[in-house]
Amino acid sequence: MKSKNSDTYIGIIEASEKLNLSQKIIRKHIVSGKISSIKIGGVYKIPMLVIENFSIAEDIENEFLMEEHSIKSKSKKKIEKEEINWVDIKQELKKSTRLK
Repeated sequence: MKSKNSDTYIGIIEASEKLNLSQKIIRKHIVSGKISSIKIGGVYKIPMLVIENFSIAEDIENEFLMEEHSIKSKSKKKIEKEEINWVDIKQELKKSTRLK
């Protein structure tokens, strides 16, 4: 049995509203193939199922990018912290050699 959304097609305006993206971005995704569509009488129609899957894929991609950014930020902080420690050690060595 087919679901209701598998037979439903929507236009670019509705797709942009559902995905909270601009119509221009929807058109770019259609041209790039990221969103599949059909052209009926010069008007692009997008299957509702594609919109639902695209939304899920975008959520996963955004979550992945946020995690990746978080990891990079933590790595950068760790490196900065390590550099500071090395500077402190060098300064302590200089002080101790001056005292001798």
